[in-house]
Amino acid sequence: MNSDTSSFDYATSVPDTITSWIITAFSINAENGFAVTDNSVSINVFRPFFVTIILPYSIIRGESVALKVTVYNYLKIAQETQVTLINDKNEFTINTTETGGANGNSKKIVVPPNDGVTLSFILTPIKLGYISVHVEAKSQSSGDRVIEKLLVKPEGETVYKNKAFFVCMQNATNHITKHVHISIPTNASFVKHSKRVSVSAFTDILGSAINNLDDLLRMPYGCGEQNMINFVPNIVALNYLTKANKLTETVKRTAIKHLETGYQTELTYKHFDGSYSAFGQSDYFGSTWLTAFVIKSFKQSKNYISVDKNVIKEGVDFLFRKQSVDGSFIESGRVLNKAMQSGSAVNNVTLTAYVLIAVNIDDDLNSEQLSHCEKAEKFLIASLTNTSNLYEIAIISYALHLRNSSQKEIAFEKLTKFAKQTKEYIFWSNNSSMDVEINAYSLMTLVLRNETETSLSVLRWLISKQNSKGGFESTQDTVVALQALALFAEKFSSNFTDIDINVQTNKGEMKSIKVESKTGVTLYEINLKKTSKSVTLNFTGTGCTMVQVSWQYNVKNSINIPAFQIKYNASQSKHQLNKTSNILRLNVYVRTVILNESGMAVMEISLPSGFVCDVESIQSTKNELVKRVETKYSKTVIVVYFDKITLNETSISVVANREANVLNLQSVPIIVYDYYDTSKRSMILYSPKELNI
Repeated sequence: MNSDTSSFDYATSVPDTITSWIITAFSINAENGFAVTDNSVSINVFRPFFVTIILPYSIIRGESVALKVTVYNYLKIAQETQVTLINDKNEFTINTTETGGANGNSKKIVVPPNDGVTLSFILTPIKLGYISVHVEAKSQSSGDRVIEKLLVKPEGETVYKNKAFFVCMQNATNHITKHVHISIPTNASFVKHSKRVSVSAFTDILGSAINNLDDLLRMPYGCGEQNMINFVPNIVALNYLTKANKLTETVKRTAIKHLETGYQTELTYKHFDGSYSAFGQSDYFGSTWLTAFVIKSFKQSKNYISVDKNVIKEGVDFLFRKQSVDGSFIESGRVLNKAMQSGSAVNNVTLTAYVLIAVNIDDDLNSEQLSHCEKAEKFLIASLTNTSNLYEIAIISYALHLRNSSQKEIAFEKLTKFAKQTKEYIFWSNNSSMDVEINAYSLMTLVLRNETETSLSVLRWLISKQNSKGGFESTQDTVVALQALALFAEKFSSNFTDIDINVQTNKGEMKSIKVESKTGVTLYEINLKKTSKSVTLNFTGTGCTMVQVSWQYNVKNSINIPAFQIKYNASQSKHQLNKTSNILRLNVYVRTVILNESGMAVMEISLPSGFVCDVESIQSTKNELVKRVETKYSKTVIVVYFDKITLNETSISVVANREANVLNLQSVPIIVYDYYDTSKRSMILYSPKELNI
């Protein structure tokens, strides 16, 4: 526009949504600079006749939902309207005593001008998963329809199982067979019809993780360490796919977006001294271990996102301030990772190895910092002689190989003495939750030594421990294991795959998967019948593929020896007009049973169907032990993070409001578990019958 009187017209369609739009404008001029409009312009977009429905986030099989339908009429005359609930897929039944119409799914109403009328249908789902709720409203002059999804869940808690294999075929005449038994409970705790079985195959070792970068763990990510599960695997994926020339724009955009979000989120857990802790400033001190983890990760991400140099410098300076005269590092904060503990004290051997690995990720160290590293290396070499702790040996061996230490051969020799071997695997185990990390560090050591055959046997063991999303048990073992898998893949994996997989179940069901690297497809997946009790996989072809058989089912109680004692009481506030309980007040009490205190623990409180949490009410529950409270699944599950749980009872108070009417409410779970050792867990089901309408 070149003059004061110029004008510009821009025509566009208003988005198809009922809302208000605010329009502003700005201009740039060489002489006058930047200017904005004094007043904004608003446009109200609406339809003169439309219908809305209110559904809960989910319901449990056996429950019925009172579907609330509201028809709005902004026309000048009243509208005689036929409202119909459409069930053409027969996914639910309708209570015909509440409806008119030949099929019991239709009602007639009259909607006055400039008004709305609400009515309801009572429906009961007859299948699990998502069902379509389709409502139409028609008058002589107008009409509208709405389709929404309702999630129908089985009762109890979902248990996930996975059996993964890494299969390599050297020539087309090879034939490999794998058998998987689909184990499910045979007792009364098993929820009928809740089983799901699938088989998936990947052209890449990291295929499962790459396809699930935003969902590697079926656990919450609400503290400074757990946030890194949204950060580090994206670096691993970007590094590996770039080197393998397999990085697509879609994966790149997704991964970088996760890195940028994860970086900004992690900075909220930073202390003024450059350190990091699980819950940020609400913790008294920063953690040496967590700071090492964060700084290592930030260093690794510099090739993909902008990272403040001062942030890294402050973190490194903090770490070296925590080094003792003997070269070891000390922990000043709360230790969440049990691998960093020995009895009740911090294990400064593993901590020192961990910090040394972190600061040696790149060559960006000055002479003073290199001197600190040499002191730490000498401490580890001295510690190696006296230790029989398998985790210490594994992490020290990797640290010394990473630094190309003169003593790395001694460390490796000691590590190999503890190795176990089967026909298929080579692995290390002390029967603890640290086994995945132990084998991940061992695999990285083997890869650095170019020991291909042994590496492959350890790799197979690691893959066998993956969940169906590509993660493992916790943040730390997932991060270390994925780094190990990627390091192996960068050096040894095949770029060509052409494998046929014939899948057969004990019920005679037969399906096939053809895995081809040339197609560019990274994931192949098939679903099997719920009645399958075993699966046989027959492989032919050439190349390598990762294959997993995944199954899930629900149980009403899966815990034989509870690690925590959970109790609750509930009260309701009733509406004065209809006496319905519209507000739930729930108090939950928890303490340890088999230990004096836990590590960091998480409680997940599921609310009865139709209820959502009053978010403001839960913030007042924070105390010395309760560090963070948040919600998920549209505020229907409350997640509570405990610094620890002790023998002394701790309580949590929750207020929830009814947003949708659900009949025949089923029991819902309260689950408590140690975040770093999920074998320590407890679950109870609760069902306040007074909440039924």
